[in-house]
Amino acid sequence: MEMTIKAKITADFLIAFKARETEKKNLLGLIKATIDTEEKSANNQGELSDENVIKILAKFEKNIGEIISAVSNDIDALAKAQAELSIVKSYMPSKLTEDEIKAEIEKAIQNGATNLGGIMAWFKDKQADKKLVSSLVVPILANLLLNK
Repeated sequence: MEMTIKAKITADFLIAFKARETEKKNLLGLIKATIDTEEKSANNQGELSDENVIKILAKFEKNIGEIISAVSNDIDALAKAQAELSIVKSYMPSKLTEDEIKAEIEKAIQNGATNLGGIMAWFKDKQADKKLVSSLVVPILANLLLNK
């Protein structure tokens, strides 16, 4: 049986702790604490699924991305944030490529999605850069409307 993402984070936390990798240990500890808090919340029963852990990681990814944008002039802070981002990304499934996104857009349209909202809903549970999806959807929909 394959390890859950949470179990992998916990194992890597212990490895980082023993190896005295402070930055990695601190980040993984924060992620573990966030997962534990979510598991103990009133609307949750037991251990989080990998899907829910990925949602937590996506929030970390977004926050670190915002930090990278904010500290672009501070080389040390930028390097730290980029290192943290690579750690977080290592636990996430790979995102769809541009070609895979275009194929999914076509599938969404074939399944009845006829507007931006419908197509974006199609991507709700898919690992894709939502800004990229949106930028690809608009010209495809415009082309469809022109060819009607």
